[in-house]
Amino acid sequence: MTPEVATALVEDLGRAFESGDADAVLRQFCPDGPVLYAGSEVGELAAGHEGLRSLLADLFARDERYSWLSDEVRVVPCGTAVSLLADVTLLVRPYADGRLEDVTERVPYRISGALERVGESWRWRLCQGSEPTEG
Repeated sequence: MTPEVATALVEDLGRAFESGDADAVLRQFCPDGPVLYAGSEVGELAAGHEGLRSLLADLFARDERYSWLSDEVRVVPCGTAVSLLADVTLLVRPYADGRLEDVTERVPYRISGALERVGESWRWRLCQGSEPTEG
């Protein structure tokens, strides 16, 4: 996987989150077998597709949406999979009455995980988001 492909995958996932559509997010993950997702907040942990769907329902019930833009993406091949680490800028947009407002916050964020080849594309098996802190 090239850094350009990895960057596109990270940003595709961000657009799926911003859409508020659980199916759009789930399509980014491996369709078969176990998946894991961990967000940056306490309790944002999901195992399996149904667990992830439930977490997304809670997340998308909020009055804001999240997406991100890649700053730097690194990939390491691991057999038939890749490990990915992306420093991104998290974008927070208010969401009300079916409408997204302009970005109100930009926060340093980090997306990491493992992706596997599914047919001709790559899908997330594990995805974790975190907010790096200053030392």
